[in-house]
Amino acid sequence: MESEILKIICANQGSVGHQDLIYNLCPGDPSRVSELIGSGDRLVLCTVNGEQRVVARSRLFLCRAKDCPGGCRGLHLCRGFLLSESCPFNRRQCSFSHDLSSDHNQRMLRDHGLQGLSRAELCTLQLQSDHTLLPQVCHDYNNGSGPFGVCQDGDGCKRLHVCERFISSQCAGAGCPKSHDFSDPQPLGVLHERGVPDSLLRPLKSAYANKAALWSADKLAGRVGHKFNSRQDAVQMAGERGRPLDGAARQRDHREGLLRPPQLLQVPGSQVTGHRSQVRERTR
Repeated sequence: MESEILKIICANQGSVGHQDLIYNLCPGDPSRVSELIGSGDRLVLCTVNGEQRVVARSRLFLCRAKDCPGGCRGLHLCRGFLLSESCPFNRRQCSFSHDLSSDHNQRMLRDHGLQGLSRAELCTLQLQSDHTLLPQVCHDYNNGSGPFGVCQDGDGCKRLHVCERFISSQCAGAGCPKSHDFSDPQPLGVLHERGVPDSLLRPLKSAYANKAALWSADKLAGRVGHKFNSRQDAVQMAGERGRPLDGAARQRDHREGLLRPPQLLQVPGSQVTGHRSQVRERTR
């Protein structure tokens, strides 16, 4: 069941609402989902943009060694192929594999419980798990006035000049001088330099928010998490609110419209997207 939940989460931009997951999978027995979340490392209960969500994570990383003989524990896959199923080099010139079905890659995927994921679902998972795939957001750009904040590198900065509060859905928008668009010239140039295709620009906000939420969850649990500029950056980007809402707080947020009813989830391979009975059938 854990692998099925992982696939569902990866088909829904890497995280789903905790209550949404219970509503779609086992509304009569929420303890089953809670047990799975607490029993391993791949499903993590986090606060993402102020909402309790289950975020998917992998400890599998891309092998960076060209022509690796195969003794490592990394995935032998071209970065460009993972991100877009294409490669800037033709296959004869690229030093990395373009075959997820190779013996080595299938063994690594099985060892990490990821053998059921499509390339696109694996890409979603790795974007928020492998910190080498995406550039960091520039903290200096987000501090101070002026077009570049206190960033000394300006448009030549290798980090993204994007509003952190936009990523955490905390920015009011109107009047904010910071960029709220990954397709603006500076962030787009940095992303292209890292091999991130235009097709991934839309889900990047979710990927960065999920990365920050995982970091915060690891810090709160005393585990070593992913690297950010500082804990403050990660907490701010994740929209960390601390403990789950108590009863009074939940009633207040319902009155103010901050909490929503459970939603149907996109279910890979189902004929009717988000149909609860089909989700339960697939996860038995």
